[in-house]
Amino acid sequence: MRRNRLLQLELVEPRSRQVLIFEALCFQLGRILDAAEAAETAVGVLTTQDRDTWADARQKSIRASSMNEESLRIIESSLLILKLD
Repeated sequence: MRRNRLLQLELVEPRSRQVLIFEALCFQLGRILDAAEAAETAVGVLTTQDRDTWADARQKSIRASSMNEESLRIIESSLLILKLD
C-alpha cells in the first residue's frame, strides 16, 4: 500500500516458481512506488470503520463491479499488506 493505493506484488516468479531474490524484490518495490505516484485515483481504506459500516461498504463495492470483487478477494487472501508511506 502506498498513498492509499493498493498494488500487488507476487513474491514467487511465475515461470520458475522460485521466491524472488533480494535484488528483484527491491526492483519490484521501486516499480510499486513509481506506480503509486503516477496513479490518478486512490482507493479509500474502509477497514478503519466499525464492522457494520465496513460490511455494508464491502457489499456495495462487490455489487458495483466484478473488478471490485476480485480486488477484495486478492486483498483478503494476501499473505500480508506492506505499507510504504
